[in-house]
Amino acid sequence: MRIAYKPWHQCLLAGIFIGLSISLFKILLLDWDVFTRLTTGDPVFYVGVLLASAVLMQYFKLKYPMIRGSGCPQLKGVLLNQLEMKPAAELPLKFSSVVLMNGLGLSAGSAGPAIQLGAYFGQLILKGKKNNDFLLSCAMTAFAVLYGVPMAAIAFGIEEYQMKLKAERLFSLTFMMATALGIRLWLFGTAPTLRFKMETYPSWQGLGFLIAASLLVGLTYKITQLWLGRLYRWRPLIFLPFLMTFYFSKAMPKILGGGILLFDLMAERGATLLLGTAVALLAGKIIFSLFCLSSGVPAGVFLPTLAIGGILGSVTALVSIEYFSEAALAYNAYIVLGIALVSTVILRRPFTGALLAAELTGNYGWIPYLLVLSLIVNGMLIRTGDKPLNEALLEKLLDEDKEIDY
Repeated sequence: MRIAYKPWHQCLLAGIFIGLSISLFKILLLDWDVFTRLTTGDPVFYVGVLLASAVLMQYFKLKYPMIRGSGCPQLKGVLLNQLEMKPAAELPLKFSSVVLMNGLGLSAGSAGPAIQLGAYFGQLILKGKKNNDFLLSCAMTAFAVLYGVPMAAIAFGIEEYQMKLKAERLFSLTFMMATALGIRLWLFGTAPTLRFKMETYPSWQGLGFLIAASLLVGLTYKITQLWLGRLYRWRPLIFLPFLMTFYFSKAMPKILGGGILLFDLMAERGATLLLGTAVALLAGKIIFSLFCLSSGVPAGVFLPTLAIGGILGSVTALVSIEYFSEAALAYNAYIVLGIALVSTVILRRPFTGALLAAELTGNYGWIPYLLVLSLIVNGMLIRTGDKPLNEALLEKLLDEDKEIDY
């Protein structure tokens, strides 16, 4: 006998499934490093696993193109009726592939994949019926649960997917998100994912330098990623990011994974971090992320983007302290601002960038300041005709897969 779920039943079910599954996703990605022995053990075995994973990922990303990359462009294609999700096969593949990529050490984010996983759960609950509002609510709830950022999740839904908060949708989204976040709160508590308390405003010289650096790094990163993506049509190139992972595991292990290790280092060292070390970490993270994320392996762009913004903020802070007589107390402010500004340049979602930086670090009182600066940077980019990264990636995906029968 088929069970007919009422709308509030569907929201409750989705909230429970998403709360539990994305919490497990978070544990495997951020809290429980199940691959430590592999990345620090026998190098020959580690290389073998990396190469075997490259072959496996090449096969799956060609057979199931919907699991490629972050998943945010794919969800937009679904909402526009240009792509179709097949959760029975794609959900477990996406979940396990992102855990594998992050565990092996590739520069792989998790927020975009969490958004796609939330939509997959929504599609399973709908049993094949079409309801874009419900899918989007599930996707944004998954984003909120992963990092504990409900305001940024709602902002991203509005900015990225033009989500309209009508009364009925607002009620269902709130009910679903409250259920899922209640599970997260029970499991992890209320502590922010990153702990960088902003204590003072940066100087105007340092702030100007950070804005200019964010524009330069963000635009260069976005253009280069799209250009590199075309090179991966030569299939043997898929081995490159995996071999780079092995190299960086020996030369610069702090940049492995999405970027949590990098944030841990900045929190530990603070303004005592050497400028040369910070510059090397920034360059390494940018190069490593570009080759990993442009390859099309299942991996999100959010966390590597935030890590690049954070370490860029650290570099800018250290330069300002040394050359602009900046106070060391401003170090954390530069990191949080770097997160907001670089994500705004790359993703072109200023409200999301500002709220994400504030919620991730617990600096809620600084939201107006972060938002004003993010809007200023976004306004500069509007005049250039610059496109958000996810829109460019969706165009690329549709162009490459135009012969696939969705």
